[in-house]
Amino acid sequence: MLNELILRLLELEHEPEEKEKVYKAIEKKGVDRKTADLMAREYYKAWEAKTEEEQEAADEAALKLEIRRRALEKARDLGWITYEDERGGVEFEQFSPAGEDFLFYIHGDEDLVKGVVEYARDWDPEEHVEMWVQAKTNSDNPNRNSIPSIRTLVNDADEIVEMLETLSDALVDVKAEVEEQWYD
Repeated sequence: MLNELILRLLELEHEPEEKEKVYKAIEKKGVDRKTADLMAREYYKAWEAKTEEEQEAADEAALKLEIRRRALEKARDLGWITYEDERGGVEFEQFSPAGEDFLFYIHGDEDLVKGVVEYARDWDPEEHVEMWVQAKTNSDNPNRNSIPSIRTLVNDADEIVEMLETLSDALVDVKAEVEEQWYD
């Protein structure tokens, strides 16, 4: 249904009143006008394409753009700060309950949702705690006294696991929702 509305935008280029109605229908689907226009441009490129393969690639690019936009929006809703770089990579940052400035990075050439899911699945709380224990017991570390107790570190690592699982699950849901709207 969403893709049909985006196509309708292109058809109504010289009919502003009708185009406004389509924008409102698109906004009800959770897509802002700027993104709708970006998606319409991707479709226009596909229409100009000479091969079906190029058209499919343009459709896929528009879908990925919408999934990425909505996934980052959801991450921010969950309290994550996101930084996008010029290569398309994204850094996710959030403070843990014990106050650790926890962050991770997904490269721009990766599927954003898949990258977050894999990071959450592979993150090792024991390894994380061991790193902090080593820092706490290192006599050369001038900040070792500011590192919390081992019990606090263990509890905090468990909370970080929850933070990552919540983010991962939410982004998987967003991706499924966008794909359902896209192909509906």
